[in-house]
Amino acid sequence: MKILFISLFTAVCLCACEKSPVLDESPVSKMYGDYKLVNIHWSGLPVNFNGDDTARWDLLNEYKYMYGYYEPFHIAKVSVANVIDSRQSGSIVAFNVSIPYPWFTEENGNYVVTSVKYLHQTFRIDNPEPRMTNGYLKYDNENDSKYDLFLANLDNMSVSFDSYKDGKFTVRLYCSLPRVAAGDEKLTTNYMLLEYQKK
Repeated sequence: MKILFISLFTAVCLCACEKSPVLDESPVSKMYGDYKLVNIHWSGLPVNFNGDDTARWDLLNEYKYMYGYYEPFHIAKVSVANVIDSRQSGSIVAFNVSIPYPWFTEENGNYVVTSVKYLHQTFRIDNPEPRMTNGYLKYDNENDSKYDLFLANLDNMSVSFDSYKDGKFTVRLYCSLPRVAAGDEKLTTNYMLLEYQKK
């Protein structure tokens, strides 16, 4: 009986000594999870990339039937960022996104859009705040000018959201797109807004 009692006592003590998992109860932890890309709005002149003769501001619908369009890339993940520098403090959050964009070339002064490509990007943000521009990235496009006209004309990117718990965030790109409309084939510069909704 004593052996049974000692065994039970030891088991209870060992269980009590195990560390409880540390839960992240910070406001930003409410944002963690998977998100779906639900809209891409172009703020410049409407564009027609898919050849249906209808110019749109809604780029997601413009991309849907183009070569290279891949919906599994439309899932973004928001999570605790991997620690790179032990001196960093606060809540570092990773916004992991794949940004669809039009692949286009210039031929005899005209722009030709042939497919959709994806820019995979992690925004590492220290203590992100609602209603602020977070994770501002100035894109270094010096090496892309010969190969990718979209990236060559991409200026900057950022993340924003209105609340920690409304289940939405936006990625904003300041870039240039070809209008690809008859008689008006030129690049226009403005904002592309990608809207993500929590799954």
